Amino acid sequence: MQTPPRTGKTIQSVQRAIDILNCFDAQTPALSLGEISARLQLNKATVHGLLNTLHNNGYVCQNSRGEYLLGSALFSKAALAGSTAGSKLRDAIAQPLQALCDRFQTSGVVCLVQSARLEHLYTAMPHRSAFILQPSAQSGPLYAMASGKLLLAHADAGFVRAYLARTPLAALTPKTLSTPERLREELERIRRRGVSLEQDELAMGVSSIAAPFFDAAHRLYATVSMTGISAAFSQERGQLLDAILELRDTAQAQCQLG
Repeated sequence: MQTPPRTGKTIQSVQRAIDILNCFDAQTPALSLGEISARLQLNKATVHGLLNTLHNNGYVCQNSRGEYLLGSALFSKAALAGSTAGSKLRDAIAQPLQALCDRFQTSGVVCLVQSARLEHLYTAMPHRSAFILQPSAQSGPLYAMASGKLLLAHADAGFVRAYLARTPLAALTPKTLSTPERLREELERIRRRGVSLEQDELAMGVSSIAAPFFDAAHRLYATVSMTGISAAFSQERGQLLDAILELRDTAQAQCQLG
């Protein structure tokens, strides 16, 4: 999540404690008192007092060398923050996604990406439609779904190798990407064009399009997909593509995801 702009009065001691937490990252998970003092250009006594307070509340801990690391109290807060972000995304996207589903006579789904899984967040179904297609974002294997292929396209290489090693790529239809080579080619196309398309891969006559949400670190955070009749998708693909990307960009900006 992006840091919001500062407004109003800032309490110096609180800001300094936050600055200490922000010293830690993937490259420097452990820091000594001296290193933190040097980074913040504060004397060691001041930093030591702040670290003691953070340590007593579980926000930092120490290893056997006396270096400081982020503490376990932050993990529960991070989970809560993720839930809050998901709620904000649902609120931002529900109404415009419903409008698109009514306009194009499609169903729509928003999923959060949690531990390399798609977790349902919101579903929209068209009003007054002669037919209802159940969205496929969670009802099939990753390799045959638009949102699932987005997840694979933006996962690290090790995860994809392990997934292919343990997952038989069954041919659900004649158009299913049922070999590792074809699937890898498709994942590369998804990364290039920025969206994922699924046409008759999970079920004949059914197509989907999915767009990604990224967080501030450019990690895949969520997906939004629309599912409908393949014939209609072929005729309206350009309009669907523009609409879902505009929807994604607007919701992402409102939620400050990246």
